Amino acid sequence: MFNPRGERVSARPGLLVVAVDGVLADTLPARLGCFLVGAEAAGLVQARGSETATMPTDWIAGRSWANAARRLAADRGLEADVVAIDLCAMAAEREWTRRLSLGLPSVDSEAVSRCQAAVSAGWRLMLRADSSRRSAGDLFTYLENETQAVRTVSGDDPGVLDELADKSLFMSQYAGIIAASKRYSAASDTNVRFVEPPGVRSNIEATMGRFLSADWPQRG
Repeated sequence: MFNPRGERVSARPGLLVVAVDGVLADTLPARLGCFLVGAEAAGLVQARGSETATMPTDWIAGRSWANAARRLAADRGLEADVVAIDLCAMAAEREWTRRLSLGLPSVDSEAVSRCQAAVSAGWRLMLRADSSRRSAGDLFTYLENETQAVRTVSGDDPGVLDELADKSLFMSQYAGIIAASKRYSAASDTNVRFVEPPGVRSNIEATMGRFLSADWPQRG
């Protein structure tokens, strides 16, 4: 396993984009629970307990509340029910905010150490969250201080909101992240690596360019 304290990160550093949800912080189980609260409030599920086992976390990973609600509504044949979709997203966001007020989710110290090692090796670090900037604010503040990230991207930043039920939030943010990477390197072949939970990683791999990777920088 990669040792963040004792081994060098790979050469040719560039931009390292690391997901807050499911990588740096253990938010996915709680986000799924909040989403089911919202889905029940909107009438998109009948009982949270019976749905939990059949709704995997990759329905949440890499998706905003609105996007996840649109996907669930489409699965139920209710893609035209904008009221239910909006209600689901708002109720999930409200429940998520309530839970965060009780305390931040546990942070993965190994992932934080990997970020620190990459920054020490010359990588520019960007943190990406599925939540709204207000909801992710405390986590962003803590992780920025711990990892020396140069930028954060949230689910409600202008220009990144996704509109299609089958399109993840990550894919909506993708072009903007790539464009931002040019600021950190004059080279046209900017090396960009994305570290995402498995449910999002497959989307990255499907759109990989020559200089993109979907995992941590490897040891040198």
